[in-house]
Parts: sequence; C-alpha cells; structure tokens
Amino acid sequence: AGQVNVATSMRQPGSAIKPVLYATAFHDNLISPATILWDVPVTYTVTSQQEYRPRNYDERFRGPVTARYALANSYNIPAVKLLYGVTVERMLESARVLGIPSLFRDSSWYGLSLTLGGGEVTLLDLTTAFQTLSNEGRFTGPVYFLAITDSQGRPLAGVEQAQTTAQVISPEAALMAKIPSVLP
Repeated sequence: AGQVNVATSMRQPGSAIKPVLYATAFHDNLISPATILWDVPVTYTVTSQQEYRPRNYDERFRGPVTARYALANSYNIPAVKLLYGVTVERMLESARVLGIPSLFRDSSWYGLSLTLGGGEVTLLDLTTAFQTLSNEGRFTGPVYFLAITDSQGRPLAGVEQAQTTAQVISPEAALMAKIPSVLP
C-alpha cells in the first residue's frame, strides 16, 4: 500500500559509514588520531580501462591532515586511501561484527567507494554499529521490546527478549572513532 519501512530498507549510507573504517584502523593499530593522512589527488586502477579518482565534496585538497581532522571533516580522499590500506575485506568483517550484517556481499562486490557509502545498509544496522561504538565497543543486538505488560502492569509471558552482548572492538578504538568536533 505504498508504505516503506525506512529503518529496514537498504540505502546507501554516504559518509556515515566512515567511522566504521576509522574504528577498524584504530582497533588494528594501523593509525592513531594523530596519524598524518594525505589529502592529495590519487588514482586507482580498477580495470585496465577504468580508473577511480576519489574527490572531496568541495573539490579541494588539503595536503597532510591528521586522521582525527580527516574524520571530523569527512574528507573522502584520506578515507579512500585508508580503506586501501585496511582492505575492503577487513572493513566488511569489522562492519559485520559492529552490527551491519546488511553488508553481506563478498568483498569483491564492493570497491574503494565502500567508505564513501558505496554499499547499501539498513538504518537499523547503521545505528546498531554507532550504538556499539558508543557502548565502548560492546555489541548489543537491537531490542525491539524490553517487555509488554497488560493494563495492570504485569508482564505478558514470552515477550521479553534476551540481549546478546559481546566486546567486538577495543574500547579505545571505539572512543577514538567517535566523530570529534570539527577543528579550526
């Protein structure tokens, strides 16, 4: 009847997926927030006849920037370069344990644009991943109802849901991946 549940519909997340990449890189000790990333032109050969040149939203290049600054300002080029080092396969693995099973395809399906939102996810999955980062790297699956009660406040049998919890990323990496304030 024309109704769409946007929370469970597959959509491209855009740059909202970048904290997953950065959390993965922090967790794997590949970078720190102070690591210098280069915001300069780069070209990747996709096929013998195709090249990929990531661009920033404002078409500018800033040269050396810290990882913290690149994440806070959502710069695309440093993120794509970081994904190249982390690998698409590793980012997908991390995204799934953080709570994004909607990135279910094999790594060969996705390219370096994955960190710019090139893979479709559900809003529920993306918010679950952000909740995992906010929860110091502890994954807690979505809970739709904690309890349903009758008019007297008595719990109805069989409606409580068990919550699964697991430490899936280090608390330090989760803290570092929280989007910092934009620096001058």
